[in-house]
Amino acid sequence: MDQVFERGHRMLISSWKGLEFDGFCVKEDSGVVYTLSGAPDLYFNAILDMPPKHLISPPILKTLKIIVNSYQQDKKGCVCWVKDKDYEGYQTFLEQENFQKLGHIETLALDLKDLNFERSSKAPLKIKNSQDFPPWFSVFQEAFELSKTGSSLFSTLLENSIPKDTFIHYYLLFQDKITSILSVMMLENDDIGLFNFGTFKAQRNKGHLSELVVLCLMEARKRGKQTAIVHANQASQSLLKKLGFKKVGSYGFYGRI
Repeated sequence: MDQVFERGHRMLISSWKGLEFDGFCVKEDSGVVYTLSGAPDLYFNAILDMPPKHLISPPILKTLKIIVNSYQQDKKGCVCWVKDKDYEGYQTFLEQENFQKLGHIETLALDLKDLNFERSSKAPLKIKNSQDFPPWFSVFQEAFELSKTGSSLFSTLLENSIPKDTFIHYYLLFQDKITSILSVMMLENDDIGLFNFGTFKAQRNKGHLSELVVLCLMEARKRGKQTAIVHANQASQSLLKKLGFKKVGSYGFYGRI
């Protein structure tokens, strides 16, 4: 399980490295992976990875303080992803730097050979193209409750960033309207990653998103993929576990505004 969790963690970092917009980059210093951006939205100013707790040293903590101070000097909020298994080693740092827990993320995985699901409808699976993007993004915007700044940045990123054969954006139609969306990251190994799932509020609790997830998993299995990995917030964990996903690790999501 720990190996799958670490593969999922590398996938998370790869997804960030694929983003492109002016002033944004992913950097690494002393084993700390973090982003720099010109964006005021704290989500884009993130510490993504830190050494495991048994490797924490004064130089690493100093590097973290320098990074956090740089965000503060630019008057930007920031977030920090901390693996639960390493939290004890970073607890004092987080408290001293006034980070507050914003949420909890579970990394879930599914062996695709165990996928067993009967379709509830004949709704077609679609791949987003440029003409589909406005209605696709309207679902994303509502699902993630984005600010105006966040909406503008994500719109640019999701339409133009990351090679399209690596990151595929899907949607499900119901009565000729987009109801649910999902992005699949096709990795070079046998894994896929699931991102960006959501459903219009008026169409929730009707099984649309569950069906979309399974259709995407079935498509990935046809392509020879073996394992699906997703970093799931609390709202999506129940749905995924009903489909057979199992927890392989978890993060705390900490922010400083």
